Amino acid sequence: MAAQMWWLQAPIAAIGQGFVPTSQIVTRPEMLYLAVGIVGATVMPHNLYLHSSIVKTRQRDGGEAGVWRAIRYATLDSNLALGMALFVNMAILVLAAGAFHRPGQPPVSELQDAYRLLSPLLGTTAAGAVFGIGLIASGLSSSITGTLAGQIVMEGFLDIRVSRGRRALLTRGLAIFTRGRGHDRVRA
Repeated sequence: MAAQMWWLQAPIAAIGQGFVPTSQIVTRPEMLYLAVGIVGATVMPHNLYLHSSIVKTRQRDGGEAGVWRAIRYATLDSNLALGMALFVNMAILVLAAGAFHRPGQPPVSELQDAYRLLSPLLGTTAAGAVFGIGLIASGLSSSITGTLAGQIVMEGFLDIRVSRGRRALLTRGLAIFTRGRGHDRVRA
């Protein structure tokens, strides 16, 4: 995303200004919808639950000082992860707005169109490939996070223990099942 933002040469001042809330967010529903979408895509409850579970596995010194050190590191770790997620989500919106919503540009309604149009719009042949690699990385990250969060929820909330193989079959089976229901129409 950083490379694509560089190729786009988006105005940094305008991006920064977009982070400052205005009264329009209340009067224009599409602005509020977009803001809530960014917050929802950045702060995902299952990720926070998974993260807190991972933090609990860290070794820490006994006593109050060790607890406060663990809290400080967990807070730093969570803020870094959420900051990275915010950057990626912001970059996706800026890239889409800057590349696909130019005057005279036909609307982009499918992922395949976005992939093909990025290279000519950004002026570099690598843009489409970088976009594809980013989609693969995003999909892998999402799959891993979903599987791990499912494991933590099953073991922590439901007290269900399942072998890794069965859990993998279950999560992949659910992915295939939902794909057939029209929830996953993206073809890379």
